Amino acid sequence: MLKKMQVMLPVWMTDHIERVSEIHELSVSEFMRIQLCFSIIAYTTIAFPQYKSDLPLKTICSKPLQLLESDEREDYLRFLSEIYFEARKAVKFRAKNEKPI
Repeated sequence: MLKKMQVMLPVWMTDHIERVSEIHELSVSEFMRIQLCFSIIAYTTIAFPQYKSDLPLKTICSKPLQLLESDEREDYLRFLSEIYFEARKAVKFRAKNEKPI
């Protein structure tokens, strides 16, 4: 289920998002969701050393472009689903383990 949100971004950031979303052959919304998932995974991995991600950050950074270059669109989309799933696991882990401030 998707929920619509409005976010104000500086021009340099929107330029970057639009440029890189084209490279990845994704809509701007999809690319932003993937970037948020990556941030969730990265933060959780670093802030909670006990959290063990099934997707190393290096893999998340390198594999999408490898799959795009090899014209494996289905594998590419499947990998994006893995990133979503891993981010969701990280969010659940943080909800259980993060102490309120």
